[in-house]
Amino acid sequence: MVKRVLVLYGGMNSEHEVSLTSGAGVLRALLDQGYEAEAFIVTQDIQALVQKLIDFKPDVVANVLHGTMGEDGHIQALLEAMGFPHTGSSVLASALAMNKPKAKILFRDAGIPCVEDSLLTLEECQKNPPFSFPFVIKPPTEGSSVGVYIINTPEDLSALDAKNDPYLQGEIMAEPYIPGMEVSVAVMGDKALGTLELRPKSGFYDYKNKYEDGMTEHFCPAPLPQETEAEILAYTEKAVAALGLEGVSRADWRVDMTQNPAKPYILEVNTQPGLTELSIVPDITRSQGISFEELARFMVENPRQPFQFSRKDDLCLNGRKEPSAPQPSGSSLAS
Repeated sequence: MVKRVLVLYGGMNSEHEVSLTSGAGVLRALLDQGYEAEAFIVTQDIQALVQKLIDFKPDVVANVLHGTMGEDGHIQALLEAMGFPHTGSSVLASALAMNKPKAKILFRDAGIPCVEDSLLTLEECQKNPPFSFPFVIKPPTEGSSVGVYIINTPEDLSALDAKNDPYLQGEIMAEPYIPGMEVSVAVMGDKALGTLELRPKSGFYDYKNKYEDGMTEHFCPAPLPQETEAEILAYTEKAVAALGLEGVSRADWRVDMTQNPAKPYILEVNTQPGLTELSIVPDITRSQGISFEELARFMVENPRQPFQFSRKDDLCLNGRKEPSAPQPSGSSLAS
């Protein structure tokens, strides 16, 4: 049974404050249920994190970091190399999900509807727009709608300057704008739980509308035709399987309501979804009768297990000897 949990939050990117709020909520939920839990703010001092892991020796690490370094496979690689079970997905699955273009390759192979996309620089986009207006540009590997622009006119496009926005530097991703409904799906393990429509009071569902109270209305379940909702839930489970995700995740969709029947398009799957009071996943799980405490417990009681060393004299860095992996009889890896 899991007893000692180290909650990682903070991080080194634009989602630092959101992670602090998510992590504080998870920590409270774990303490309220009797876990021996502590929190650690992750900074650029990775050696301090390593030392904390060695000293605290958690049974599970609750990774509540968002964005770059926290959900793109870096922290996962460190934890797995040190032998610590952790919430969320594997190194590879985390990296694939964070990279929108690569994730969409897997989605298309699985038969999941995606919008077209084009990878190019801002300068190339301004010289030769890849799609008719309106279209969307975004960083290929960021979350929380950071760096997302809806380009309605040529004037909107020419006004952008990569010198003033680091998210427009280097390669960007362009997609056609899909009119309609913004829908998200919460996932626990391999089960899609339900849908939620996000309806910003102004603009689109950007960082401000996500995290400032009163900026966006949530409708749970999303007011979709029954067959469309069933389609989105089924496709979400296929997307999670295609990426090889574990733990709690969230799929984001755009539903074109001008088509008959309505046509859903997957945008991305988030392996480290927000867990604040305004976040989507807790709203959906509550609608399914799952409390925030139960959600936090599910995360730490169903962690990803680290790689197990096969040689008896190999020790994980956490100071605990790990059981050797059984070898198939008669096999020789050295042959």
